Amino acid sequence: MDFLLGGIIAVSLSLCQALQNSFILTFTKPSTILRSLGMFCLGLFCLYQCRTIEHVFGIISYRHLFRELSIFQTAHSLNLLTGAGVSPSSVTSQTSTWAYIRSGFALSYNMRGIRTSWQIRPLPLFPSYMRQPKGVNRQEFLLRQTFTAIWIYLLLDTIYEQWKALPLQMKESYGPGTELLFSKAQICARAALCTAYIILTKSVLDFFYRSTSIITVWTGYCQPEDWPPLFGSIWDAYSQRRFWGVYWHQLLKWLFLSIRANTVPYIKLLPGGRAIHNTVATLLIFTVSGILHAPMAEELRREAPGRGSSHIVACFSFCSTFAAIETVVIRVLNSHNKNPSHLQRRAFAVLKILGYVWVIFTMSTMMPLVLYPILRLLDRQPTDIIPVSLVRMIGRPMAYMVLFLGVVIGKCRFDTSF
Repeated sequence: MDFLLGGIIAVSLSLCQALQNSFILTFTKPSTILRSLGMFCLGLFCLYQCRTIEHVFGIISYRHLFRELSIFQTAHSLNLLTGAGVSPSSVTSQTSTWAYIRSGFALSYNMRGIRTSWQIRPLPLFPSYMRQPKGVNRQEFLLRQTFTAIWIYLLLDTIYEQWKALPLQMKESYGPGTELLFSKAQICARAALCTAYIILTKSVLDFFYRSTSIITVWTGYCQPEDWPPLFGSIWDAYSQRRFWGVYWHQLLKWLFLSIRANTVPYIKLLPGGRAIHNTVATLLIFTVSGILHAPMAEELRREAPGRGSSHIVACFSFCSTFAAIETVVIRVLNSHNKNPSHLQRRAFAVLKILGYVWVIFTMSTMMPLVLYPILRLLDRQPTDIIPVSLVRMIGRPMAYMVLFLGVVIGKCRFDTSF
């Protein structure tokens, strides 16, 4: 009931914000007082959204998810309102006011610029069997999205039930004061918990994304081409840069590209060469990302006093340091190898394996500062996170079997990348 009521309120507020942004885009011009006033009102409405979501959701997971999505939507809306040349008339050939409002409303949710001149790249592609000369097959799209969404729901349910059944000794690995411990047992626990958390976060976002795509395409409001995959292939995530820039969702990439374009002229004024400038730009992007995730700090303070927004920003900023290390390593390898194609043939597979280990190592180094307090908060949740548990109905052994069969069917029938 908490999820249903809170979800209705959160979605209603999101629709109101999108409509508000659409009216501002349609009826105001850039760099005017009226446009600035509209942006200020959007910021106030986002604050109201966050406060409302905090009161209607009793479970930290839902509270954090919908609050972050409202912040992302606001950041995207502000980027649209400040972007040069972004207007409803630039994405529709119709000239009526209603067409402009509808296009502005769609732009408010089109955070990756799909099918516009601002479309981000690289963009995950549909499987080849779904792509036809006239577009993506609608029936195959709905069937594939529905199958994958059900599989993801069962996966989330299984992970949650398995996590609740963890022995007390395992839960002590993320107890108070363990965030900075690096014993042999802690290193294994950190790697396992951080990997599971990444899978969990990816699955939650993917589930809501696919569910929304099913509703909008089935009702005819959107076309399947408007909903390309949210995540890339995990096999491409063999570095920090590729994890965040190729595999992970790109919902904020349009915003980040705008920030980078506007700050590069000033960054170039700094001493140093191109490598230094790129490192500073990357640090800026990850810092902004950390700021957008900073509302999580309000939850962390309840479990870990003194653990505030600065820790979250620091965790994201560390990613730029790891990315800089990767750049140095790549340059050293290239400088010592006169034939890159020879290196690719002989050692690329080994380097990719080392890259996966590197990504897990870097993630497990910084994430526990934020992750462990959240896990301790989840342990004390009075209600279940999963609204309807399928695992309790069929049992965990049967759930494991269904998940395995789902992987086989999904790969063979739908070419699904889990």
